[in-house]
Amino acid sequence: MIESLDVFEERLNTLDPDDDEFELHVDELVEELSPALLESIYPVAFRFFESHPEHDCGMPGTLVHVMEEYYPNYIDELIASILRTPSTNTVLMANRILYSDIDDELRGRLLQCLREVVECNDASAFVQDEAKRYLERHT
Repeated sequence: MIESLDVFEERLNTLDPDDDEFELHVDELVEELSPALLESIYPVAFRFFESHPEHDCGMPGTLVHVMEEYYPNYIDELIASILRTPSTNTVLMANRILYSDIDDELRGRLLQCLREVVECNDASAFVQDEAKRYLERHT
């Protein structure tokens, strides 16, 4: 049983998103995590996504599904992660939220976030294209 987010992060960072068995390894890792920590994995997951911005990591995959169980706890951290280092997974998460019944304020924040990704010179062209595609769906 993993009883620490530091240990979880250390073990997660040993995984290679290009590995054909990546999703299986993430599933196993999450199963080993203490249930008391599940609602707190989002900073770790976002750092992992930022380290692998163009990898789909199972898209949406176990990490996204676990975080979504605790919506809206991670919203501010999601937006901060997107603005720090846009990734395939974080812009996908913003898109998934935009499809839900949310208030105008959050919708505006997420749309603005996607606009910033599209205009961000530091974001990869692939992630920018994903953000642009999602933005076009919601505007």
